[in-house]
Amino acid sequence: MRPLALVQNKIKTIAQVVFVNPHVKEVHASILDCLQNQHLPMVFQPIVNHTSQVIYAHESLSRPTYRGKSIRPDIWFGIAHDYHHSLEADLLAVRSAIQQSSIVSRRDSQQLLFINVMPSSIICRSFQVELESIFRSGVCEPTQLILEITEHVTYDPAILAEALRPLRAIGIRFALDDVGLGASNLTSIVELEPDLIKLDRVLIAGISSSVSKQKMVSQLVDYMGSGDRVVAEGIENMDDLNVVKQTGVHLSQGYIWGKPEPFHLLPTRQHLFGAPSAAVLESKRRHGTVQVHDGHIIVSNPQQLGHFATIEIPSAPWVNVIINGTPVIGRILVQESDHILVESHNVTPTSRLITRESSDKMEVIAVRQITPGEQYRLVDKEESAHIVLEIESEVMYPDPVTSESVVLLLQSSGYQGTLDETAIEQICNARETIELTVLRGKRPIPGRPDSYTEIEQPRVYDPLHRRMKTSTVTVGTKVATLAPGTPGMKGCNIFGYQIEAPSLGASPTIGRGVTEIGDMLVALRNGRLVFTKDKIDVVPELIIGHNLTSKDGNIDFDGDVIVYGSILDGGYIQSSGTITVHGSIMCATVMGERGVFVSGSIVGSQVIAGPSRFLYQKTEPTLRRCITEYERFREEYKMLLQHAHKYPSRVTNIYMIAYILLEQRHPMLLSAFEQLSNNFRDLFSMDAAFVQLSHELRSKWLVVQRTKIHEQDVEFLHEQLVNFLGRVQTVASAEPADIRVHTVTSSVLRATGKIIVKGAGGYTSTLESEDAILVKGSVRGGFMIAKNTVRVHELGTKSATETAVKVVSDTGLIAIKIRHCNTVLQVGNQRDRNFEAEHNVLYRWRTDDR
Repeated sequence: MRPLALVQNKIKTIAQVVFVNPHVKEVHASILDCLQNQHLPMVFQPIVNHTSQVIYAHESLSRPTYRGKSIRPDIWFGIAHDYHHSLEADLLAVRSAIQQSSIVSRRDSQQLLFINVMPSSIICRSFQVELESIFRSGVCEPTQLILEITEHVTYDPAILAEALRPLRAIGIRFALDDVGLGASNLTSIVELEPDLIKLDRVLIAGISSSVSKQKMVSQLVDYMGSGDRVVAEGIENMDDLNVVKQTGVHLSQGYIWGKPEPFHLLPTRQHLFGAPSAAVLESKRRHGTVQVHDGHIIVSNPQQLGHFATIEIPSAPWVNVIINGTPVIGRILVQESDHILVESHNVTPTSRLITRESSDKMEVIAVRQITPGEQYRLVDKEESAHIVLEIESEVMYPDPVTSESVVLLLQSSGYQGTLDETAIEQICNARETIELTVLRGKRPIPGRPDSYTEIEQPRVYDPLHRRMKTSTVTVGTKVATLAPGTPGMKGCNIFGYQIEAPSLGASPTIGRGVTEIGDMLVALRNGRLVFTKDKIDVVPELIIGHNLTSKDGNIDFDGDVIVYGSILDGGYIQSSGTITVHGSIMCATVMGERGVFVSGSIVGSQVIAGPSRFLYQKTEPTLRRCITEYERFREEYKMLLQHAHKYPSRVTNIYMIAYILLEQRHPMLLSAFEQLSNNFRDLFSMDAAFVQLSHELRSKWLVVQRTKIHEQDVEFLHEQLVNFLGRVQTVASAEPADIRVHTVTSSVLRATGKIIVKGAGGYTSTLESEDAILVKGSVRGGFMIAKNTVRVHELGTKSATETAVKVVSDTGLIAIKIRHCNTVLQVGNQRDRNFEAEHNVLYRWRTDDR
């Protein structure tokens, strides 16, 4: 905390002191008033260089008062010190002296300002901090102040000497006040090494008639080395002044030059000595000087009685100043005969060039690692009696490298490829660490497969999906143009090894609804154009522009069906593509292999998306059981047949082998054959392969004629079973088909994909999905089952209508915003029925460790 920030707290402490002496109480009141108002009245007295006949400086003298009565400064500062307030009092005296002397307006003047300061303040770090703050504010320079160390309180000279070092470093000078005949003064002169001493008036008064005083003063002048460093106080008559001149003292202060007055009333040089003489002007150039030029320290000696120049050398590891063979720091007196050597410990810049390869061996990266250096030198200084050395630094960069050296490094490492001249030049001239690709291999150029560009067709607006769609095309319509592909080109890496061109991407599959004629694709049938990156085809599309009822008969179409109306009263549609209904489905059956999309409602109907996949999934377990049993039968049959061929005389009827195995060893196989043939009659209408398989079973394996089964019959049936299993797996892995509808009532919906009800919701319906069921509204009554996820806004009713939801997967989720009572939730084998309403329900499988 800065000293000034403590003023208010100090004032509160002073106010609590119990005063015994009324005069001390008045002094405290004066201290309190001055610190609170930050004002201390000051007067000034000139200090004259009587040899040069100029005013050398002014001493500031405090004049504290209380209610119009003056208080002796020594008593005022003494009481401030006794009550631990000397630091604030001295800082106030410094600021008041600077402000009231107008020193800021005299910054070009040679005149100085003496200010009295107690030793207890100087040794405080806060005192130095406050002074530096004053100098930063620009009111004066450190070289304009001379602080007088008063003798009002005792101090340790060694501690005070150490405290003076940082203040001297910024240019402040010090004077020792009241130097007289005491031994303590002489000790302080030796320990403190003051810039000036002020001789006590006791030593000066009557010096004209005292030889012992004259000798003492002469000895002090000799010790200080110059009469310009000694001030004689208390000069009041010409006799004493003339004798002081003879002792070598050049500076004097006393009533002979003027009494303490406010600064604007002080006498000027013209008042004291008249116009300046040539001799006086010449005396300004008697002091020694020092300057710094181009890194060298140049010194000139003083003339006559002038001062020697001094330099302030900082402690820095980068620059050493050696005077007459000895390294020195701090404030040093210098002369022309000194041998001054300035050594700079510069840091040399470094540069290192390395290379590395990219992971694919297609690029060489050059890395130039640069560490900048630093060069130190002394800042040039104008000629002056005292200078503070300053060190400036300049960043040094390594010399550029040649591009030939970089190329040689690449060649010596065995690299081949294309050089990047621009990058190499940047590497060579870099001034900081840089990393660039300087050599590249030849990358292979991939070929381009045959591609097709769609020929724009007329488009119509689809109100269901709110998007534009291509109208149907007719036989012979040109649907795309062919862009022949190009072959790829080989490359080579940075070591010269060839790299094959990437394989061509796959061209889109051409469906059965289009054909190539020259460089064109032409439609082979009427329908909707499917043009994707994977497939180009014309898909049959049936458009029905009216409401569909049972009177229209059953519609079974190989393609997409669009109904611009509703499906009513026993209507039936089955499609291998999508079925889009722009109205509602009422008491009808709709099965779309690739999805069913309804703008309105589904009421009292059965709607299936992906019926083949459901049917084949139901068939697959029985089919696999048949194949497993049949392969065991087949292995035994082959073994017995091979044995019969070895002993033909012992086997009278080879055709009975299959019959005997079926009847005695594999009755379960016959049962599986009967189940496959009888339980999946729905496949007869949609799968010719199943029709052929069923015919084979019924004609040879499930009738009496199975006594005549040949070896080729066994192999043929195995081939049929395996091929049909492959078809079942292909259909089961087909793209999921979704159902999208506005509302559902008293209906059954099954989908291999998602079921999305985007309107009011569902009522007493069964919804079954192999993926997820999403209902924006409410579900009241009925049952929902999904493989992964069910999300419903409101489940059940306030009247506790039973409603059930099941997610088959153990990792599935049921999310419900409002769950009424008497609703059943099940995830995996875990079930929950509630008996009160719940909100924001997330129902998952809970394991024992949760």
